[in-house]
Amino acid sequence: MSGIDWKAELKKLEREFDGLPPEPKPAVPRATRPVQEPAVSVQEVTPLGVWARLFLVVLLAGALPFWPYARECGALLYGYMGAGSMVAVGGLWASVASWRCRTGFAHTLAMALIVLGLGLVAHQVLPRVGYARTDPADPQAWQCPAPPAAQEEW
Repeated sequence: MSGIDWKAELKKLEREFDGLPPEPKPAVPRATRPVQEPAVSVQEVTPLGVWARLFLVVLLAGALPFWPYARECGALLYGYMGAGSMVAVGGLWASVASWRCRTGFAHTLAMALIVLGLGLVAHQVLPRVGYARTDPADPQAWQCPAPPAAQEEW
C-alpha cells in the first residue's frame, strides 16, 4: 500500500474546489493566518449620506403644499396621497440611516418627517371615511362624479 492519506487529500481538494485557502499548518501561529472576510459586506452610512437623504425628503415635503393639480377626487387625489406616503417612507429611510450613523438630530428630523407624511395622508383619508367633520353640503368623495350627459339637439 502507498503512504498517501486519501481522506486528507480529498479534504484538500474539496477546500480548493470551494475556493477556500489551504488549511494552515499547525506550526503557523494564529496571528499570521489569513483572515477570512464575511461573504456579506455591510455598507457603511456616513453623516453626509444621512443629511442627503433628509434633504431629499424635506424637499418633497416642502413641495407638496404647492401641488399643482386638483386633489378633491379621482386619480389626482391618489397621486397626492402617494406623494404624501413617499414622505413617510422617505422619513423611514432616513431614520434607519440616521440610527445606524448615530446622528441624533437627524434622527429626530426623520421621525418628524414620518409623522408629517402620515398626517398628509390622514388629512385626505379621514374626511372621506366619515371620521373628520366636513361640510354636509359638499361631502368629499373618493371618485369624481360623472359629468352630466350631453343632450343632443336635432
